[in-house]
Formats: sequence, structure tokens, C-alpha cells
Amino acid sequence: MSTPTITINGNYWDRNQLSLAGMNNKTGIIASLGLKEDEVGQKGTMPSIGESGKPISLTTGE
Repeated sequence: MSTPTITINGNYWDRNQLSLAGMNNKTGIIASLGLKEDEVGQKGTMPSIGESGKPISLTTGE
């Protein structure tokens, strides 16, 4: 695990995928939640992973 450790809905978010995907922390966490950058902070916009889903893999998209 890397530091800081980040969990999403109780699931570990693998920050090591950031470099493989060519992303930074900001774009990576947004993508892992199933959002686009312009959707962040918009009223009524919810992450596509739902309240219990796992983070979306930055390398496989699953």
C-alpha cells in the first residue's frame, strides 16, 4: 500500500495505477469514481460507482 492510503466505499484505491495510466491524483480519483472533471461539484451529479461500488480501475476501466 502507498501512503496516504485512500479507501472508497471501504475498498482500497490502488494509487500505483496513476503512473501506469499517466494520471495525477486529481484526475485519477475523479476517474475512479466514474466522474468527468466538469461534473465534480455539480448539483445532482453522483459517482457512477454508487454508494457501495468499488473504485474503477484506471488501467482496465472495470
